[in-house]
Amino acid sequence: MEMTPRALWMSLRSRGVRFTVDGNRAHVDAPYGSMNEEEQRQLRAQKPELIEILRGCCGDCGTTLYQPASLAAGRCQRCRTA
Repeated sequence: MEMTPRALWMSLRSRGVRFTVDGNRAHVDAPYGSMNEEEQRQLRAQKPELIEILRGCCGDCGTTLYQPASLAAGRCQRCRTA
């Protein structure tokens, strides 16, 4: 079943998959067995859209980032101080 990029990201995050973005590269840290082959295929196919989503969200909790300092750090205020 094809998922939207945001739905795929949220689904994988709920299973402990962590995402980071460095320029135009997305890095994925996934626990063993947390993604099936179809999800891996979708992840590769939707990479540009996922990078755009990730650039505007906290890398730890997924909260939308609004403040310039948060956007630069890639983490929300709550996660930066935790």
